[in-house]
Amino acid sequence: MEPILTAATAVLAITALVNWIARSINLPSPIVLVVAGAILALAPGLPRIALPPDLVLLVFLPPLIQVERDHVNGSLRSGRINDEIRRRIERELDLREEAIRRSIESAGNTPAARA
Repeated sequence: MEPILTAATAVLAITALVNWIARSINLPSPIVLVVAGAILALAPGLPRIALPPDLVLLVFLPPLIQVERDHVNGSLRSGRINDEIRRRIERELDLREEAIRRSIESAGNTPAARA
C-alpha cells in the first residue's frame, strides 16, 4: 500500500507544480501537462505504464480538447484572434470532436464491447 500512496502523492505534487508553471508562463495547463508527461515517459529508471487506447480516447482526450476550446474562446472574446483564424480553429476543434465521437461509436460496435 505504501508504494501506491507514495506514487499518488508524487503524481499530485508534480501535477500541482506543472499547473503552477503553466499559469506563470501563461500557457494552457493541459499542454504543459502533456509535455511534462512526455518528459517523464522518457526519463530512465521510471516504470513503464501502458494505457489502452480506448481509455485515452474516452477519459483523457475530451477534457484536453474542452480546455483548449475554452482557451480559444477566451482569446476570441478578448479580440486576440481575427475572424479567419477563429473560423479555422473552430472548424478544427469540431473535426476533432467528430473524430472522437466516431471512434467511441465504432469502439462500441466491437465484439469485445458487446460481450
